[in-house]
Amino acid sequence: MIPKFTAVFFAKEEEKEEKMKELMTIIVPEYLGKLEKTLVANNGGDCFFVGKKITHADFQIFHRLNILSNNAKKHGKDDVLDSYPKLKGHYCRMMELPQLQDYLKSRPESDM
Repeated sequence: MIPKFTAVFFAKEEEKEEKMKELMTIIVPEYLGKLEKTLVANNGGDCFFVGKKITHADFQIFHRLNILSNNAKKHGKDDVLDSYPKLKGHYCRMMELPQLQDYLKSRPESDM
């Protein structure tokens, strides 16, 4: 999914809308569906991606979901996680981490 997202970001202006539509209607739902399935396979999706403790994988997935969610909102799209309740729950659990909140408040704003 990352190459497709990058293709939208760096596309010529006249191509961006079409590439964004493909990304949001085909690529993103497939990607999020696979992530949701993987999360559910571990403790029913109520913890983290690997075991019951947070791992590097959780931060990596959070990072990608954060970029995706923020960019979708910038383009007037609904919350892309609404159709994936376990994935949204994971995202919210991550957002509750005080250290992560501090980081998100202090980092420079970027589309990537």
